[in-house]
Amino acid sequence: MYYMCEDCKSAMRSGRLRDLVTSAPNVEELDISLQTCEFPSQTDFEATLGKFTWTRLRSFSISGVNTTEEDLMNFLERHARALQVVNFSVISLESGSWIPFVRRMQKSLNLKCALFHRIVATERIRELAYSRCPCLDY
Repeated sequence: MYYMCEDCKSAMRSGRLRDLVTSAPNVEELDISLQTCEFPSQTDFEATLGKFTWTRLRSFSISGVNTTEEDLMNFLERHARALQVVNFSVISLESGSWIPFVRRMQKSLNLKCALFHRIVATERIRELAYSRCPCLDY
């Protein structure tokens, strides 16, 4: 079980975590786990990462956040040039839907691998073929 202390919540709300992460512009692999015992998560994707672009980002993994289909897709599209692997775990979409999101990924990204673990969804993501991603997990 994961717990998020008030100091950690404050750091995220104030933008300190975002400032820390964005202070490393040459990141190639970014793995952020913000899982807590709260469900749904109280951690906002956009507030955590902002609109920063890591031009060399090849691998992106995130877990334990709330986001929207649009915010998540905007992030991926900003990083599409270098991005090869994405891993999503324990993510809740506040608006939008996973099936259209995966279809948009198929059209606009050239990923080697996309992983989905414990996604909060009513749709069955596993039924969607991701032809450019031989290691699709669900």
